[in-house]
Amino acid sequence: MLMNNEKEIYTCILAMVPNMWDADDIMQEVILVLWRKFSEFRPGTNFAAWAKAIARNIVLKHREQKIKSHVSLSDKVVELLQQDIEALSDQIDVRMQYMQDCVDKLPDQHRQLIYMRYQQNYTSKQIAQSVGRSIHAVYRILIRIEQALLRCVRRALAEEGLL
Repeated sequence: MLMNNEKEIYTCILAMVPNMWDADDIMQEVILVLWRKFSEFRPGTNFAAWAKAIARNIVLKHREQKIKSHVSLSDKVVELLQQDIEALSDQIDVRMQYMQDCVDKLPDQHRQLIYMRYQQNYTSKQIAQSVGRSIHAVYRILIRIEQALLRCVRRALAEEGLL
């Protein structure tokens, strides 16, 4: 019944919320509630209407939570944040170059582990399986490599007077 009515329920939710991300979250919650309350559904009645009523209640609850948690920033604060972001964006390129220089200085094995973790998005478990080491050994070595990279970048920034 859910599969047959999912699009209609989602469309109903999307009509009541401002963006798809909220609609997706709400739809997931609706599915959970439908599952939990399915024993309350009366066979022979309109499943879509029942599900949309539940969706409506969840949307209302979601809106209340958004209103309570909504924090509005003044124009001045937004302007200050923008200035900080612009100032930091200049530093990001420099820091990225120092990071690349530091990665290039790593031994080949360490560079390969960093590549697997951050370029190929391998999990520590996948890396452990790939290199034939325990997951705990991989955790420890990745932490040591990351600490070495942090020290290297900080040293380079300090030498340039940027830290």
